[in-house]
Amino acid sequence: MKEINTLEEFKNNIKNRHDGFTNVQLNNCVINVEVIIDYPLGVILVDNCIFNKPLKINQHIGENANFSNCKFKSDVSFSNCKFIKKVRFYSSHFEKKVEFRNTVFNDLADFWGVIFFQKTIFYKTDFLKTTVFSTTVFKENVLFTYSLIEKLIIFRGTKFNKGLDLSVAIISGTISPFDITIANFKCNPDTQDEGLYEDYVSSEGIIVEKNKRETFRILKKHFIDQSNSIDYLKYSTFEQETYYHQLKKKVFRKNPEKDSIQNFIILILNYISNNHGKSYLRAILFTFSIGLIFFYFSLIATENYYFSLQNMTKEAFFESIKYYFNFMTPTHKIEYLENEKPKTFFYIWDFFGRAFVSYGIFQTIQAFRKFKK
Repeated sequence: MKEINTLEEFKNNIKNRHDGFTNVQLNNCVINVEVIIDYPLGVILVDNCIFNKPLKINQHIGENANFSNCKFKSDVSFSNCKFIKKVRFYSSHFEKKVEFRNTVFNDLADFWGVIFFQKTIFYKTDFLKTTVFSTTVFKENVLFTYSLIEKLIIFRGTKFNKGLDLSVAIISGTISPFDITIANFKCNPDTQDEGLYEDYVSSEGIIVEKNKRETFRILKKHFIDQSNSIDYLKYSTFEQETYYHQLKKKVFRKNPEKDSIQNFIILILNYISNNHGKSYLRAILFTFSIGLIFFYFSLIATENYYFSLQNMTKEAFFESIKYYFNFMTPTHKIEYLENEKPKTFFYIWDFFGRAFVSYGIFQTIQAFRKFKK
């Protein structure tokens, strides 16, 4: 590969045009000098090149730009850069910091097979036409902070190894994620300090809980709009789990809010009863287990049954089983244990038992309908 060690050598690979634009064409080169381009560019064709020093382009590019099979081993900046026509990044690696601040993609922006090794912030970046991140890998957090998505942004086979933040993006167009990889990633706690929060989303690439939850809500909404109940359920669960951790901090602090406590209890019950609508087996187990607990307390609240550590007789066991399945019908008659002479607490346990068994049945139905359209 040809080595470029000075700016003079670099200028040998550019061509000034009569219309004031400059074409850049690099092929099989190793660039060992910092390159700052602050003049209007025309066509950019960079193939199979290694940039060992920083690259900065802060002007507009009037024609197509193509970066293929490139490795950027130092910082790269496209801040204040405007791509008038199509720009493509193919099979390229950004190994250090890359900046997209006030960058404008006026036409197609195609990132195919690109790997971002460091935190990436698209800050106030305008995606005015179709933008594609195909088989792209973000090894650290990626944030679309105050970025405009005017038409369509496609994540196809994109891997987010850490976090994704779409919460403060301006989405007037459509987000289309397909076959993406993202986990319920770790994030920072919420902060009430607006200055610190602004540093997080604008400079440090840190994602807080409320932004994480909003990102999952945005993805969830897309999948429900597309009638994709499978992925919808996945991101709905991620959203609820994030909300659970937010509520947990509010509940176990001094003077917790009443609404926070109520919502926290609801989320715990949803998790225990059917794993947020995902597990019908858990729902069935919950229903029969909670029913057994309330049935037992109902049964010993009669004159003929009482708590004992001794073994139950065979006859008493089969009699109890009959009563148990009767109890598991929420509409059972209150007199089904009349022969056992129920006491006052029997009616209390029976009432709450009906409520919890009915809840368990409802959660079971919900879990079975998780793939509904």
